[in-house]
Amino acid sequence: MPSTTPYGFEFESLTDGEPTRTLNGGSAGTDPILAEQVNDEIQRVDSDLQELQEAVSRGWEDITPAGGQVITDETVIDIPPETYDMIRVTIRGSLDGEGYVSLRINNDSTPELHRRAWTVWQINDGSVATSGADDTTVWRMARWSTAPNNIAWCTIYNTDVSSFLTMEGQGFRAAAGLATRERTEFYGALSATRLLSSLRFGGFLANIDSVRVWIEGHRA
Repeated sequence: MPSTTPYGFEFESLTDGEPTRTLNGGSAGTDPILAEQVNDEIQRVDSDLQELQEAVSRGWEDITPAGGQVITDETVIDIPPETYDMIRVTIRGSLDGEGYVSLRINNDSTPELHRRAWTVWQINDGSVATSGADDTTVWRMARWSTAPNNIAWCTIYNTDVSSFLTMEGQGFRAAAGLATRERTEFYGALSATRLLSSLRFGGFLANIDSVRVWIEGHRA
């Protein structure tokens, strides 16, 4: 019996002794029925499409608008709760003086909720400019200057459930002077469980001048 290429669906020709056998299985009921062959193949294709759609829906996706969100003061940005198992934050911009960008979970100012640690290195000679650790009301991100092109980034983990959230990141202080070009490593954890619903960006020892914020969420 002839068949199609490449799927191999069998069909009869006009010279066959039983030209309707691919419609009804033939007089013996044992011949392959074309509709059943096609149906099986469509089910396979549907299954492949479903797997592809599920794969596309996983991974990183934007939470802030395309191109990021520009802020010029302390700002709270909402995060869809129970949606993403990790949150990735990237920022670029300036403060109105020498200081740090701060990050607060859920705009929650509970004393000692935000545990943090940081180290700032002078890039020109590798020496430690400052370091520390404490428990307070915000996480401390990178040390910045008034230059317009400071950068920092961090990842917050386990954000799809109420948990002791943890964070790690790095940043670069842009400056004209060699001794004031700095790299910061910073870390954070919560002392109590929280379900992430927003991030508040602010300044510590200086205020936000102009900062562009990109936030991405990772779908499990």
